[in-house]
Amino acid sequence: MEAWLAGMSLGESLGEIAGLLLIFVFVLFITYQATRWIARYSAGQVRSSSFQVIETYKLAPNRYLQIVRVAGRYLVLAVSKDQISFLTELSEEELYAAKKEEDASEQAKQGQALPGGISFQDLWERLTKGKQGSDKK
Repeated sequence: MEAWLAGMSLGESLGEIAGLLLIFVFVLFITYQATRWIARYSAGQVRSSSFQVIETYKLAPNRYLQIVRVAGRYLVLAVSKDQISFLTELSEEELYAAKKEEDASEQAKQGQALPGGISFQDLWERLTKGKQGSDKK
């Protein structure tokens, strides 16, 4: 490192470091702009496409079930590393009925609602009120 600094004043060394830092920042800026442009370009292609992946479920590594909307039809596909297989077609009513059931079960898992449609908080309040009433007797 001394050989690099030999014959250079402190100002020259700092100037060289500042120049390298400026070049680094410029390269980062160009990379950022290129990434944004590519993202906008590919997003435009996706929006104009008549294909849309509605949902993906991972079965195993490199094996998925996908619900895909193609020209207004909902298809269930089995997707693996080397192959895509058509399984069935869903109507829009079947798709949204399944979504509603899934949302209800997800809420139940998170404690927001029990299968009967009552929230855990409501059930807890009922139980504690009943216990308070029996304690007063």
